[in-house]
Amino acid sequence: MLRGSEAILVSTIGRGFGFNQEPMVLVDNAAVLYAQLKLIDRRFFFCLRYEDVSTLTKKEKDDLRMFLHPKLELDNMLKQFEVSTNTKKLEEGELGSSASYHIHQLEARMFLIRKLCRSKN
Repeated sequence: MLRGSEAILVSTIGRGFGFNQEPMVLVDNAAVLYAQLKLIDRRFFFCLRYEDVSTLTKKEKDDLRMFLHPKLELDNMLKQFEVSTNTKKLEEGELGSSASYHIHQLEARMFLIRKLCRSKN
C-alpha cells in the first residue's frame, strides 16, 4: 500500500513508536522495499494507494483478495484501513527540526516505489 511520506511518519509516531530512531528506520525500510521490488517479477506484487482503499469496487476487492489469499476476510481488513486514512498534517516544528529531513528522505524513496508501481501497468 502506497501512502504519503508525511502520513507514514505521523501514523508511526502517533502509534507510540517515538521519534528517536523510527524515522530513519522508515527511510531504510523504504529503500529495502524498493530494492526488493526491483528484483522480483512485477506479477508478484500489487500496488494500491492507501487513500483508495475505501473506493475499491467489488471486482477490485475480489482481485486483491485473490492476489493475497482466496480465504482472506478482506472486508474486515479494509475497514481497519479506512478508519486510519484521515491522518492529520504535521504542524511546523511539531516533531522537531529533523522531521522535514526525514520526510524528504522518505519521500525520495517512496517516489521510486511509486514509479516502479506505475511501470507495472
